[in-house]
Amino acid sequence: MSKIFKQHRKFSASILILAFLIAGLPADAQDLVPVSNISGGSSVFVFRKSSPSRRFTSSVRTSRSREQRTASAKRVRKQYEARAAETAKKDRSPVIAPDKALASVRTMKRQEASKVMAGSGEYYLQQDDLDNAIDSFREAVTLDAANTKAKLGLSVALARKGNALADGDKSPLAKSYFLEAIKYDPKNAAAYFGLGEIFADANDNAQALANYEKALAADPTLTEIYQPLGILYYQQGEIAKADNLLEKAIALDPNSADTQVFIASIRLSQNRNQEALDAAQKA
Repeated sequence: MSKIFKQHRKFSASILILAFLIAGLPADAQDLVPVSNISGGSSVFVFRKSSPSRRFTSSVRTSRSREQRTASAKRVRKQYEARAAETAKKDRSPVIAPDKALASVRTMKRQEASKVMAGSGEYYLQQDDLDNAIDSFREAVTLDAANTKAKLGLSVALARKGNALADGDKSPLAKSYFLEAIKYDPKNAAAYFGLGEIFADANDNAQALANYEKALAADPTLTEIYQPLGILYYQQGEIAKADNLLEKAIALDPNSADTQVFIASIRLSQNRNQEALDAAQKA
């Protein structure tokens, strides 16, 4: 009796895995119909009988929703901002209040005035006044093109402006800010990630992958990129790369349901069904 119960439970769980993974698939609504599972009335979904090409297999590629992409972008930005705050003191200009800056720059040499305007840009950046920050940094770079701290500050401000626009569905304009941010700092990981999100939203996975990789290369400490990058590799059928990145992601955050879903998908594609079941249950 115990053996029969275990088999019954395992089969029920397998059906739930199938339903769980199908829930995230880009299928037409008419291709899914509810049925009751054998455990007693709970609804799951299966494909309506049609052509053999519609059958579910473990190689079906799931995709992230807009909400999931937004959530991962916020996590990456938060991690990037924390990292940037650690390095700001040595790599960026000292903060100078704008009223003091404007009162003194008129009598200064260009190089000194550039430092003051960069400090004013940092002040506005702290206040999250991105437009004034960008204007101040631009003036600093105009006064002295060799002011590397001003360029770094401008790159940060441009990337943050791009993020703000991307959140408001103004992708073309956001893209221009990200590209300009990279011009002033070719190692701006936040700008590369922002571009990756824009390309992912446009279903240009090749460009999304390239920019995610550049972001991670520019700043390997941005471990929040593991998940979206791993998911994209899964969508491209690069199972080994996806597996490696998502294993790293789940090690950092075992409670991420989104990551567990894709690990379950990967395990199904590898015929590691018990591990797929475990991941689905954790999710």
